[in-house]
Amino acid sequence: MKKDFSGPIVMQELNMLVYPRFVQQKLGGPSISDYEKIKAEKLDLQLKYNELLETHEETCRQLDELKNLKNGSRNGTC
Repeated sequence: MKKDFSGPIVMQELNMLVYPRFVQQKLGGPSISDYEKIKAEKLDLQLKYNELLETHEETCRQLDELKNLKNGSRNGTC
């Protein structure tokens, strides 16, 4: 059985592989390996940011609890 490489799905997959390289070559963007490194670095930074944000929110909750204990009130924000 002969494979049909002209179907829309195959052409779409081919375009997804070829088009970024064409754009990179014509516009001078990062190489594929540089792009992958940048993408991995972005993911790492996003994970660190999420961790820091979670720590900050917990610290704010603790600060609010301390303020409430000191003032005897229930309305506090970080």
